[in-house]
Amino acid sequence: MNRRKHSRNMVWALLLLPWMAVAAEWQLGKDESGVRVYSRDAAGGGIEVKAETTVDAPLVSVMALILDYDAATRWRASMIKSMKVKDQPNDHTWILQVHAEPPWPLPANESVIEAQLQAKPDRVIYQYKERPDLQPPGTKSALGAMNGEWILKPAGEGRTQVTNVMMMKPNIPVPDWLIKRMIYSTPHEQLIKLGKVAGEPQYRPSAAPPKIKELLAPTLKSASQSSRNGASVS
Repeated sequence: MNRRKHSRNMVWALLLLPWMAVAAEWQLGKDESGVRVYSRDAAGGGIEVKAETTVDAPLVSVMALILDYDAATRWRASMIKSMKVKDQPNDHTWILQVHAEPPWPLPANESVIEAQLQAKPDRVIYQYKERPDLQPPGTKSALGAMNGEWILKPAGEGRTQVTNVMMMKPNIPVPDWLIKRMIYSTPHEQLIKLGKVAGEPQYRPSAAPPKIKELLAPTLKSASQSSRNGASVS
């Protein structure tokens, strides 16, 4: 009996190996100006995109910009025309109304996004997901699932490692040329602009609202401790 059970487990493991290998393999699509953009097929359909870079701005500045929803059009994808807070259930959760105007032939799009912030000792995770249950009656997001996360890690000397992972699964057909633009060019441009805008005076740590520093406290404390330990060793 045990031998048969073991054999069945081995068969399932072998069947899953190809899927696991494909799911774990990122394909580098763009590497330019310090920003790398990868893509891969997502489980269940759609496409996953990962963009990463290190910006010359501290963690507090980057997070202050991400949470400044009125400034979203200054650095996010050019198709984002507005991002407004509909509700804030608690200090670390936001319900957002997003109006996007993607390139032709895609229609203008209204979507409701839930964003949550979680600070850990080694990183800050800002997750977002589509909330179709909160869409106005009779409406539907044409862009479909747009779920993902921002991962921010202190990189020392006032710098921040930034990674954005997003899963896209449009509800309508999208031309190949537009898919490539959305996969590679848009995330690349977004991270370039994020690094520039986060360096502006209004996003300096000294100007950041106390609430942001409170939300980031576990990460900031750990980074400060690591910095002191490094200085004592040297």
